[in-house]
Amino acid sequence: MRSQWLSSRLHLEDGSYFDPGRFYAVSRVLSGTIHPGQEVHIWNPNYTPGKKEGLFVKAVGRVVVMNALESQLEPIDHCSASNIVGLLGIDQYLLHSGTLTASETTHNVRNMNSPVSPVVQVAVSVLNPADLPKLVEGLKQRCKSDLCVQTWSAATGEYIVAGAGELHLKMCLKDLQDSYAGVPLNISSPTVGYRETVRAESSIVALSMSQNRLNRIYAKALLMDETLIRVIASRSPGFNTGGDTQARARILVHEHAWDATHARTKNMVFRSGYGWP
Repeated sequence: MRSQWLSSRLHLEDGSYFDPGRFYAVSRVLSGTIHPGQEVHIWNPNYTPGKKEGLFVKAVGRVVVMNALESQLEPIDHCSASNIVGLLGIDQYLLHSGTLTASETTHNVRNMNSPVSPVVQVAVSVLNPADLPKLVEGLKQRCKSDLCVQTWSAATGEYIVAGAGELHLKMCLKDLQDSYAGVPLNISSPTVGYRETVRAESSIVALSMSQNRLNRIYAKALLMDETLIRVIASRSPGFNTGGDTQARARILVHEHAWDATHARTKNMVFRSGYGWP
């Protein structure tokens, strides 16, 4: 079963109101059936079979289908293959998407690469410092509900929200203030980060010297191989800001033939994926 998170403000058929702070997983049943209370293995997109990282074993809460004509969610007792349903009660175990299965031998489904990147960004901060926890939680929920939103914290104490364009970012910030965080925010003017890349090996060796001119540093730009670029983009363990540097070093040395000293560098910064760093 493949699941994608969406938030909802719809009424349930029994008259209860669905909390907009919670999420239901819009899921396509690929095989078998799903029913309320069923225990499933929840795998993140980058889960490696046989390991515990990115794996949860939890019971599904409610299973619902959406009645588009009446804007209601109708609870059902089971759903068979080839149907699309909403699952409640497992929103805290997945960030964006994942694979749900009752079998331990099934392989998880990887994320699709999006052709759109979050390039327009703004800095946000709270007017009242007491509202900071609400902002942090709201950013996590906003990021979970949209694959094209990226958030991280800056050294200035502000939080950065990046979107695919000014209109997309405007809608994200409106939802953040009105629903997810529910607090007034200071929002900076939108900016587009200037980024450079390397397309070929540099023809010269750059030289830099320390202030006392006794130490010299020689540098040369090299192009990374495509395999390593895909690993960074997948946000594997270690390849995100604040990640496990030892796990990253092992991957770089054993799988990509990096020098061990260079691979253990701790000040690498990665912004290639989506989600909460």
